[in-house]
Amino acid sequence: MDRIRTIICTYDYGVEGFEHLFNRLDLLHDLASEGRLVEATPLSASEVVGWLEDIIFTAEETIREIDARTPAFHAFVEETEAIRQPVTD
Repeated sequence: MDRIRTIICTYDYGVEGFEHLFNRLDLLHDLASEGRLVEATPLSASEVVGWLEDIIFTAEETIREIDARTPAFHAFVEETEAIRQPVTD
């Protein structure tokens, strides 16, 4: 059973899964920016915004969890932040 879950998660969260997620959000953005949100969803604008806020919150929390539990990623983030710091004499 664990092997099946792993395979499903690998597929859903592999390159294809993230591309699919990104493309769906990008299309929603395109339609919203053209004032055509009603073509994308039967939900009201406030419902769409609520879902997007929940998605953003969950994505940010996921990044924090990855950062906290993945030492190599944490080191990369710290190194990147150090590079961005202005040099002061």
